[in-house]
Amino acid sequence: MEIVLITHIGIYGLFILTLYVGWLKLPRVKNQVNIDETITFSIIIPIRNEAKNLPKLLAQLENQHFQKQQFELILVNDHSNDESVDLIEAFQAKSTMCIQLFHTEKERQSPKKQALQLGISKASGNYIITTDGDCRFGSDWLASLVSSIQNHPKMICGPVCFTSNDSLFENCLQIEFASLIGSSAALIALGRPTMCNGANLLFEKQAFYEVGGYEDNLSIASGDDEFLLAKFQRNFPGQIHFLKDARAIVKTAPPKTIKSLIQQRLRWASKWRHHRMNRIMAIGIFLWHAGMIACYALPFLSIISFQLLGIILICKLFLEGLFLGSVLLFLGAPLRPFSFLFTSFIHSFYVVFIGIRSLWPRFKWKGRSY
Repeated sequence: MEIVLITHIGIYGLFILTLYVGWLKLPRVKNQVNIDETITFSIIIPIRNEAKNLPKLLAQLENQHFQKQQFELILVNDHSNDESVDLIEAFQAKSTMCIQLFHTEKERQSPKKQALQLGISKASGNYIITTDGDCRFGSDWLASLVSSIQNHPKMICGPVCFTSNDSLFENCLQIEFASLIGSSAALIALGRPTMCNGANLLFEKQAFYEVGGYEDNLSIASGDDEFLLAKFQRNFPGQIHFLKDARAIVKTAPPKTIKSLIQQRLRWASKWRHHRMNRIMAIGIFLWHAGMIACYALPFLSIISFQLLGIILICKLFLEGLFLGSVLLFLGAPLRPFSFLFTSFIHSFYVVFIGIRSLWPRFKWKGRSY
């Protein structure tokens, strides 16, 4: 049993070290380059009941350190029933940005993809940038993001970070989300992109249509970003980059309650069964975490000693801290020791619960049931 246990943690250790190497392999961008003024960009933002977020969102976009004539802002209203449209129209009247507002028609199974597709069809830019209505940006976000096209990639995946109010719950979510961002970045660096985040994504518009856009997954509620990533990887291998530039970080608030967290993760999990590589990875991750839970029980059954379990957990924490510490440092978020220890312990239980619960993938998102 000891050999099985050591092999189990050894595989995990090798995986974390591989991710760490991939993360370190990413060049950290420091200098901004000049962008050809003939290249234009279209920022697409689906909006559904974002009245509380829109004033700050629009103000931060207005204050970007980037030539206004080189980008347009396209907001797509997805059946909002609050003051979102009124706020947009009022800001549109006084803004120096080129702002267009469109409205989706009848509601469909994947309203976000429908909204993005509509926005892209109306876009005049050479490149598309997608983000969300509840996101926050620094004033150099856009300049940093678009300067990354100097090497002519087809897609740029930008960094995203959860904010935290310093509660244990939000600290843990910030750490866990950083692990997802770090893993996706490392896998891109290693030439095996499997994850990205549509809250900070840039891609060539022509390439979007060449790969078929969202056409074959419009019936799936989630996955606008990762299905598109998979298509770009199949059609343009080696032309997907991750932007490791602190100025490009997009911040967004985490779920506020355990219930909303579960709903969010069930929405994310709903796409796994439709994506072969992600499905295989999800099954592997689930089995590893189930095995980790079993490890916690073994000393109490006198199968292994508490000393051996302690050594294994120390090794696990060291490797996770090495990788996550580097990612969190880049994201400007502190590695809080107690939150890190708690997250490391509870994470296996959380992953197994979500994995089992996702077998019955009913969830709610923005007032809709799926």
